[in-house]
Amino acid sequence: VDFAALGEMLLQGKDNVERIEVAKKLGATKDPRAFDPLVEALNDEDKPIRWVAIESLGDLGDKRAVPYLIKLLRKREAYRWGLRLTINALGAIGDPSAVPDLLPFLRHEDPYVRRVTTFALGKIGSEEALPQLIELLKDDSMVVRRWVQHSLVLLMQEKIKGEAPHDYESWLQWLNSTNHHKKP
Repeated sequence: VDFAALGEMLLQGKDNVERIEVAKKLGATKDPRAFDPLVEALNDEDKPIRWVAIESLGDLGDKRAVPYLIKLLRKREAYRWGLRLTINALGAIGDPSAVPDLLPFLRHEDPYVRRVTTFALGKIGSEEALPQLIELLKDDSMVVRRWVQHSLVLLMQEKIKGEAPHDYESWLQWLNSTNHHKKP
């Protein structure tokens, strides 16, 4: 793979369809040499290019992308779609350093953002999110509650003996019986 040529096509190409395909190809390589052009594409003037660069950084899985993605979360320019993509990418990368920046999105007004955040936190696997996830089992959205349950099981599967807790009260009881954290 000629990373220099692909990077040039991504960053300076005129055809957005081709540029999007190049970004996807770079992310799929899982090669660290794809990192620089993908990070540079986060500043592209075209929103679709920025979005595919975010997804491709998640596919690439390079932890060096975390600070750049967190910067996007903090921009508030992160339209809901861009926000969802960024949260997904952070979950795919799986770096626990992203957890503190993801936790506030558990209270986002958009239930889909809350749902994506729970899934990302479950994939990251940091118990730091455990109390906030358990608290989210009281969310108004049934879909969010289902994803929280899924994420909690994913997060704690190694520590659950027998059947997994299934609601706020049973998770709270489990949490208190295991002495993992203080009550949420």
